[in-house]
Amino acid sequence: MKITTGQIIEIIADVIQCNKNELDENSGIGTNAQWDSLRHVMIMAKLEELYGLKVSEDNIDLLMSVEAIKEYLNSMEL
Repeated sequence: MKITTGQIIEIIADVIQCNKNELDENSGIGTNAQWDSLRHVMIMAKLEELYGLKVSEDNIDLLMSVEAIKEYLNSMEL
């Protein structure tokens, strides 16, 4: 299953409580006022819940943008 940028944006917008139009593939922690370190952890938890995976601490530190998250999820066999 290929995960799209739009799907990732929907998830992130829901978690950080912003309008999805405020996000794009380049958005990441620090580029949106609501996307801070606490909400970043919440995003990772939501991805784990939705896709049934465990994101390691090392990967959490790498998944700092919509594009990075999309690429990571698409590299997994979901």
